[in-house]
Amino acid sequence: MTHDLEQNFCDLPSACFIKRIFSIKKSGDIFLQAYCKTVAGVWVLSGPVYKCEDKEDELTNAIRGAQRYSVAGVPHPEQDEWKLVQRPILHSVRAKTWKSLAKDAKVVGIKIDGEKVEFSPVSNYENNGGTSISEKIIVCNLEDENLGKNLAAAFEYCS
Repeated sequence: MTHDLEQNFCDLPSACFIKRIFSIKKSGDIFLQAYCKTVAGVWVLSGPVYKCEDKEDELTNAIRGAQRYSVAGVPHPEQDEWKLVQRPILHSVRAKTWKSLAKDAKVVGIKIDGEKVEFSPVSNYENNGGTSISEKIIVCNLEDENLGKNLAAAFEYCS
C-alpha cells in the first residue's frame, strides 16, 4: 500500500526527484540510457538503451521513454557488478571499454526536473568525462514539440 501512495505522490512534478539520462552520439547514431540513483547516492546507468538516428521524432520518443527508467533507490552495485552495469551501453555502441566508447563521441547530459528539461553539452568527453559547456545549456519543457530538435542542437555544441 505504501508503494501505491508513493507512486501517486510522485505523479506530482514537484514531488519527484530529478531524473537524468546519458546521451551519446557515436558513428552517426545517438544512444540514450537512463541513470538511476542508488541507495548510496551514486548515479548508475540502467534500463534499456535507445538507439536513434538524428531525427527529431525518434529523439523525442527516446527521451520520453528513457526518463521513465530514471528512478531512485536502486541497490548499489557490488564491485564485481560494475561491468554488468556498463555492458548495455558498451554493447549498443559496439565498444569494449569506456575509453573506446568515449573516443570520438559527443555527449549531452539530460536532466529532467518535473517538466523542465536541460540539455548540457559536454566538451572533450574522452578526457575523464569532459566538461559541461554551461553557457550552451538548452532548456525546454518535457512536452515541448521541439524536444528532439533541442537535443540535436545541443550535440552541435559538443567538441
